[in-house]
Amino acid sequence: MKSETIPVSARIVALADVFDALTSERPYKKAWSINQATNLIRERSGQHFEPVLL
Repeated sequence: MKSETIPVSARIVALADVFDALTSERPYKKAWSINQATNLIRERSGQHFEPVLL
């Protein structure tokens, strides 16, 4: 399986990075709520994020 070549630690960091980006206010966007961010991450489970990590 292709995803097995990516270390679990890297997959965790990628997930945390997206969560941080979504929930942080930026000059070009408002911060998302924790619920909005976790819902998006759950929706993308198996596509962009490793389902085992959720």
